[in-house]
Amino acid sequence: MNELHGRLQEVCAAIFAHKANARVVDLRQLTDGWETEVYAFSLEADAAPREDLILRMYPGHDAHDKSEREFTTLQQLYKSGYPVPRVIALNRDSEAMGKPYVIMELIDGQPLGAVLLQADESGQQKLVRQFCELFVQLHLIDWRPLVPDVARVEREHTLENWLADARNKAREACMPDFDPIVDWLEVRAAQIHTSRMSVLHRDFHPYNVLLREDGHAVVIDWGAAGLGDFRFDLAWALLLAYAHASPALRDQILAEYTRNAPYAVEHIAYFEVIACLRRLFDIAVSIQEGAAARGMRPEAVELMKQDAGPIASVHELLVDRTGIAIPLIENTLAEWSMEGSIQ
Repeated sequence: MNELHGRLQEVCAAIFAHKANARVVDLRQLTDGWETEVYAFSLEADAAPREDLILRMYPGHDAHDKSEREFTTLQQLYKSGYPVPRVIALNRDSEAMGKPYVIMELIDGQPLGAVLLQADESGQQKLVRQFCELFVQLHLIDWRPLVPDVARVEREHTLENWLADARNKAREACMPDFDPIVDWLEVRAAQIHTSRMSVLHRDFHPYNVLLREDGHAVVIDWGAAGLGDFRFDLAWALLLAYAHASPALRDQILAEYTRNAPYAVEHIAYFEVIACLRRLFDIAVSIQEGAAARGMRPEAVELMKQDAGPIASVHELLVDRTGIAIPLIENTLAEWSMEGSIQ
């Protein structure tokens, strides 16, 4: 931590050169997740108010792109009025801090997921409603001013291209176990009508929404953000709710999202199969090729073992929806079970 503090002090002295005697204090690690290292710290300076900030550091092969994507997305969403943290600095290379990083404001609040666990039934309904209103608000943002070539984006971000990319990735990773799932999706793709293109968070869940003391919410963790059919985003949120909380919460989120959305929500079960494929493929590649291959921290595989129960739930849902099991995942879960990872 001392080395990190020294590097961060040098970085902040340059970024905040307009502040006299800018100094980093109270540096501490906040989270220890799969994909990023997140630290909180405060910046003090002469004749200036104390500023509470976040340092997000990005490991993995795509760290340069991921850091820029998060910074740019937050900049654009903040300007549009969507509730996200204000970003301050981006560095895509690894020289200064050892990894690409983004510095942004610290949001003083509690994760909506933690508040949800403590709430009574009425409180839970209110929080799920707030969560879904934020989600729909994101998907209603006009994304066209955010990109230089709208027509190209619309051509590239299609279901057919996503499926072709999924098959290519499975082949490149030498993982034929996933081909039957892609086959299943391709056979049914003609029945899935193209829906609205939206800004996607790609990891929208209650622990990525912070509630300030006044009840206002701020959405964090935009490293995977992009554009696409809103159902990719919704299905991912539903899958996480199903696997990490309960099928009941999954159903509640779907019902509340549908009630708030001024557009039809159709074929969501199909997109949940896509979400299962995405989740299980990332896990399989991380195990076989190392976490860095999926843009994750080296310790991510051990953290996945702690999530073995939810991962098993994802696989069970996939089998229930398609009738197709993935032997690689079955074998991995069996090994983790013997190690005592699955409770």
